[in-house]
Amino acid sequence: MSNSYAQDSLYVTPKKHWLNRVGDNKVFLSVISGAPLLGIAALNEKTNDKFRALRNQYTPNFSTHIDDYLLYTPMLALAGMKMAGVKSRSSWGRLIVSDALALSLELSSVNMVKNNYTYWRPDLGGPNSFPSGHTANAFMMASMFAKEYGYISPWLTAGAYSIATSTGVMRMANNRHWIRDVIMGAGIGILSTEIGYLIADAIFKEKGLNIPDNYLFNDLSRPSFFSIFFGKNIPLSGYPINQDTPFGFSSGTAMGIEGAYFFNRYIGAGARFSVSSTRAVGTDPNNVEADLLYYFMSFSDCMYYSLSFSPGLYVSKSLGNRWLLGGKLLGDYVAYPTMKNNGTVVPHDHGFGFGTGASITFRARPNYGLKMFADLNVRPAHSLSETGLWTSITCGFAFSFLCP
Repeated sequence: MSNSYAQDSLYVTPKKHWLNRVGDNKVFLSVISGAPLLGIAALNEKTNDKFRALRNQYTPNFSTHIDDYLLYTPMLALAGMKMAGVKSRSSWGRLIVSDALALSLELSSVNMVKNNYTYWRPDLGGPNSFPSGHTANAFMMASMFAKEYGYISPWLTAGAYSIATSTGVMRMANNRHWIRDVIMGAGIGILSTEIGYLIADAIFKEKGLNIPDNYLFNDLSRPSFFSIFFGKNIPLSGYPINQDTPFGFSSGTAMGIEGAYFFNRYIGAGARFSVSSTRAVGTDPNNVEADLLYYFMSFSDCMYYSLSFSPGLYVSKSLGNRWLLGGKLLGDYVAYPTMKNNGTVVPHDHGFGFGTGASITFRARPNYGLKMFADLNVRPAHSLSETGLWTSITCGFAFSFLCP
């Protein structure tokens, strides 16, 4: 075995279990890696105003050109490691063809959507906001790097995608794109790379393939992970603020990061950090729900935010080689920024709660998984003078980097 392929001993031929066979098809693997983001983008147009309001409230003057250059970092790292002789998945010829196909698919997809879908940028800089070309390029290059060098360490893959994610966040912070543009761009970038490599694999077969990627862990000795997630908040109870503020809250959006270190294959410790955005709903004197626009002068004032940090216990159970069931029990520290409307100011506050959740992860690659989750959150009222608790459930999707 090659020294550069240090983890060879951990890989085995997949067991012929029906749960494994579901995910062994190469076309399915390619599509599932990026398609969920396209679906999330298509279903989340209403979140655009929520996250732009968050940007306008906390970083209204943010401006940088770092995002114009940061997206190239994974590709520069790929080229540098390849020229330095670090063994990659593909030979030079196979690599060039794979990446050229991915680039062609990405550019044609982005331009086709931009030319057929008119959507103004948030700074009114033009009607070509959707999707984000910067983000598509960033995730395409991160996916190329992960394809070629992800076998060395899952942290290299996580680092590449973190750079791509940072590029997308900065596009929103610069007021150049809506969140839906960024999510769609990420999906196009990942999917273009997967399909580009799939076509190249069909052309080259085994020629120029230094490290095959159709292997699996027989079982994870420790299913430690780091993930980036998106979710939908669904209120399950009233949402008390204070006695003088008759507001409730509708379903909203959450996004953040989560990670856990497992001491063995079953039990670990970790934490979740999330940013949540919801739309406020007022009630009239007869306790009938009404749109809070009745109380507020501008739509942006209807946006409401919270930040939470939740450490706790994580558990995991593998089902075959491809699937992981997960659970958790978390403490929850939540911070509420100041909320304002025409006649009411609810000061910033904080408090403690708890939460639990369940998830299922599909291992698209040995060190990369796609997770669906449902989390139950029990949190205090915005004002500590209130003793009530409110509950919500967050259902969503995560990109999970497995770090055994």
